[in-house]
Amino acid sequence: MLEWKILFPVMRFIRPAVCLVVAGQLSAATLTVAPASSSPGQPASLVVALQNAGAQIAGLQFDLTYDTTALALSASAGPVAVSAGKSAYQAGVSGGRRVLVAGMNKTPIADGNGVALALTGVVGSAPGAYVVTLTNVVATDANGNAVSIRPDPASANTTVLTYRAGDSAPYTSQAAPNFGDGVLNILDLAQELFAVNNISGFQAPACTDRFDSMDVYPADTATTQGGDGLLDIRDLILELFRVNNLDKAQPVRVAKGGMCVASGSSGSGTSREEVTRGTVAHPRAGEEDAGEIVLGDAEPSGPGEEREPVYLYARQDLVRAAVTVGIGNLQSQLHFVPAPGLQPSMSQEGELGALAVAWLDGVNVRAGDRLLLGYVAGPAGSSTHWIVFGASASTLDDNRALRLGPPLATPLQPPQPIEAHQEERD
Repeated sequence: MLEWKILFPVMRFIRPAVCLVVAGQLSAATLTVAPASSSPGQPASLVVALQNAGAQIAGLQFDLTYDTTALALSASAGPVAVSAGKSAYQAGVSGGRRVLVAGMNKTPIADGNGVALALTGVVGSAPGAYVVTLTNVVATDANGNAVSIRPDPASANTTVLTYRAGDSAPYTSQAAPNFGDGVLNILDLAQELFAVNNISGFQAPACTDRFDSMDVYPADTATTQGGDGLLDIRDLILELFRVNNLDKAQPVRVAKGGMCVASGSSGSGTSREEVTRGTVAHPRAGEEDAGEIVLGDAEPSGPGEEREPVYLYARQDLVRAAVTVGIGNLQSQLHFVPAPGLQPSMSQEGELGALAVAWLDGVNVRAGDRLLLGYVAGPAGSSTHWIVFGASASTLDDNRALRLGPPLATPLQPPQPIEAHQEERD
C-alpha cells in the first residue's frame, strides 16, 4: 500500500469520506471520463479530464471501480499533470483502483487531460459490457486545503465493451458488439483468410473493432495487447492454431469504438490492380520484395472452362515460406486446382468471383525461379478479368514477414521454371 503522507509532504491527504466545501466558490471543479485514441496493437484508452472552474488545484485523488475479473486498468499522468510537474500513483482498492495525482511542488494543474487510463481485457473472461465508475473524488490546493470537486454526472459511469481476439464472424457491423459469437471456429478462420488476401466484402477498415479482432499477431500477453495494425499470413497461422485448439490462449480485448490512429491494412500492401499476364510485380521504392504472385496465360481446361497457372516467383531464396493468395473477378464462380504434390493447407471457394488459398506448411523456391502453385479455373472467357486481390508470406523458421510485391506490372525476364513440383532443398 502506498504511503501518501511520506511521498507528498506538501499535500495533506484527504479522506474520501470528507465533505468538501470552499467558501465563496460558486461552482465545483469537475472530473470527466472520456474515450481517447490509441494505436493499433495498443490497449483501449480513457482519459480523466479536469475542469478547474477557477480553482487552483494542486493535487487530485479518485477511485475507479469496475469488474476486476474482466478488466485490467493502468493509470499514467496526462499532459496537464506532467506540465505541472505531477505524477500519477495508483494502488488497488476493493473492486477497482485508486489514483493519486500529485508532485513535490505547489504548481496548480491546468484544465485538460490529467490522467490517461489503459484498459485491457482479462484472459479467460467473458466478452460483454462492463461499467467503469468514477467515485470518491477529492482535491487540494497548494497548501493542502480541500477544494470542492465532483465527477461529471454525464461520464461518471462509462460503459466499455470487450470481445474475444480472433472472433470476427458473423458480423452485422464493424463495431463491437456487432460481430462474433463468442466461439473461435471455421467461420472466423475463413473470414481471416479472405481478409488477409484483401477480398472484397471481407475487409474490415482500419480503426474498427472488427479489424482489431482479426489482427491477432503478435499474440497478446498478460501485460500487453497483441496485433501490429496489419493483417498478414502470420495472423492467419495464429488463427488456425487457435481455431484448432493448438494454441489455447483466449485473449479478450477492450473495444476502441473507432478511437484509434489508423495505420492498418491487409495482406502485403497489394492494391486491387490487374496483373498483366507474363509479368511480375515491381517493388515499391525503398522496399525489397521477396517475390511475386504471377498469373500465366489462359488455356482450355474442359468444356466451357478455362484456367490460368498461378506462380510464386522468387526474387530471393524462399525457404519454408508460408504463402497465401486471393484471386478472382467478383463475377464468376471459380475454383482452384493445386499443382501435383502441392496440396494447399486451406482453400476457400464458396464466394462468387473470389477464392483464397494458403500453403501453411512452407514452400521452397530458389531466387530467380518460379513455383507452380496451381491453377485458377472458371468459365471460358472470364480469365481476362481475373486479378490478384492480395498475397502474403512469412518464414516458418523465424516467423519473419516476406513481402510479396504489389501488382504494378513490369516486363518479366523468363526465369528458370520449376512448374510441376516443389523444389527439394539439400
